[in-house]
Amino acid sequence: MRAFCSTEHLNPEAIAAFVDGELSRSAARRAMKHMVECPECFQDVLAQRRASARVKACNDDNLRAPDSLVAKLSGLCNEMQSDAARDEERKQKERSPLVAAVDATLRALRHRE
Repeated sequence: MRAFCSTEHLNPEAIAAFVDGELSRSAARRAMKHMVECPECFQDVLAQRRASARVKACNDDNLRAPDSLVAKLSGLCNEMQSDAARDEERKQKERSPLVAAVDATLRALRHRE
């Protein structure tokens, strides 16, 4: 569950999470309280619900995301995987001197025995 923390208006992500039922109970309560006092956010939630209902009503197997969007999303996924691989490689390099030092110490101790 996502948390909700808003000082002025619900952000688009919080609105979508509220409509999709992804907010925690306390966050949803705070969002509802905010909407009672903020007609602008209330209208945004209604618009999000209408958009969600339209997409669900389509229920068409031929309904597909544009190829350009799929390519961009795929690129983001590849970037994230590359970033994760670079982070792991960096961690391995950072650990290597430590591992080498421990290994050298162990060899020195064995040599003394």
